[in-house]
Amino acid sequence: MNEPRIKTANKSNGSIFLAIAIVGALHFFLLGQLYTHVGPQEAGKFIGGVVLLLISFFSILVAINNFRFKVFKCPNCRLRIGKIEPHGKVPGDPIYQYCYCCNTLWLVGKVPGRILAAGADASDSGAGGE
Repeated sequence: MNEPRIKTANKSNGSIFLAIAIVGALHFFLLGQLYTHVGPQEAGKFIGGVVLLLISFFSILVAINNFRFKVFKCPNCRLRIGKIEPHGKVPGDPIYQYCYCCNTLWLVGKVPGRILAAGADASDSGAGGE
């Protein structure tokens, strides 16, 4: 079998950015409507509305992010590959997904620095203490 090609899967970043921009614009519009109808005269209602808008905005961002990382589709053949899970324990290790149809390793990201992989604890993570 041939050695798999390695490619970067960054084609969906534009659609994710567009979704976030649309959600943000909608929330700014709703904030303007809230200010127009309630205004600073009723501070309690205004602050409550702002808090609800912030909660809904961040809830939608978390949902978009969860959707993005639950299932990876190969950009070439659109095959669902599965859940993205980091295999390395060191922050900065690449995260790959393999598409057997295209014989391609897709680089989908890197292990975040703030999250330790399952099974690693602070003592063997290689990070120095302060």
